[in-house]
Amino acid sequence: MIVVLPIVMALGISVALFMLGMLGYLLFGFFKKLYHDLLHWHMPEDDGEQWSDGCSQHAICKYCGKEIMMDSQGNWF
Repeated sequence: MIVVLPIVMALGISVALFMLGMLGYLLFGFFKKLYHDLLHWHMPEDDGEQWSDGCSQHAICKYCGKEIMMDSQGNWF
């Protein structure tokens, strides 16, 4: 029991830091190297044009300039 507690605490702290970083990325664009470049999370331009081809929603990623599409759950890829 004594050995398990530090492992659980370390895991909880790691998850909390990941979530705070994710919030910083989504709101302010912080940690772009991790969330965009490594995990490939794309975000549409704030004032950019979004268009539809009849099936999918399209936009331009504000970090890499590539065309991105929205999946059925609202996530950009």
